[in-house]
Amino acid sequence: MKGYRKYFGKKLLWFALTFVVAVVLNFVLPRLMPADPVAVIMSKMGTMTDATAIKQMYDRYAEEFGVNKPMYEQFFLFVKNAARGNFGTS
Repeated sequence: MKGYRKYFGKKLLWFALTFVVAVVLNFVLPRLMPADPVAVIMSKMGTMTDATAIKQMYDRYAEEFGVNKPMYEQFFLFVKNAARGNFGTS
């Protein structure tokens, strides 16, 4: 019985380590892209002439996607939302 516990203990440890690395990579890799995701979305919106409306839309998207927060806060928000199954606006 002790051999099974040791075997499955190692397997669970490797599973936990792999899971943590996958979550961290899933968070970090999109944030390493050089472009600002909100600016890309705004550029696809078309031409708007009112600067205050553009600024308000940019701020709203930045708040919705959480890119205006520090990186550590974004990470914990990402983990909390992923645990709940809330992956945001598509």
